[in-house]
Amino acid sequence: LTENELLEKFQELEEYKYHLNKMQAGTVLFSDDKKGLFIKANGGILQVLEIQGENSKRMAVGDFLRGNPVGVGNMFE
Repeated sequence: LTENELLEKFQELEEYKYHLNKMQAGTVLFSDDKKGLFIKANGGILQVLEIQGENSKRMAVGDFLRGNPVGVGNMFE
């Protein structure tokens, strides 16, 4: 990468970090049945690979997402 390309990537990262810091904890950032759910947490990002609904068995998040779509921007409490 050239110096200008590196600077552009750095600026994109800084903008992403700024917006990430403004988001409320529990916000879904990314949802994929193979990679899992990525959720904004206080101080970072949480990757969820398994999930257990109320009165349900624990399951892979991919199985859960196939029956319960979770979109980016949705909130968990």
